[in-house]
Amino acid sequence: MTLNYDLKEVFVDNNVVKLTSKEFEILYLFIKYPNKVFSKKNIYETVWKDSYEYDDDTINTHISNIRKKIDSELIETVWKMGYKLK
Repeated sequence: MTLNYDLKEVFVDNNVVKLTSKEFEILYLFIKYPNKVFSKKNIYETVWKDSYEYDDDTINTHISNIRKKIDSELIETVWKMGYKLK
């Protein structure tokens, strides 16, 4: 996988992967800090730049969509903690 932040492009096996702006920012966050576990609150407040109001569905949906568009095993769920890049 290759991510170009300036062009907002992601390539998997040399194929362009179309991500929404929020999906792209979440994936970039994981790549920027590959060993960090991000809680849903961390993700929401970093990407949306707003306070987290316990909306699990928003983060769950975006993570699910990213997993469908790229290698589904790339993002690891850390039980009771959040998500991280594998």
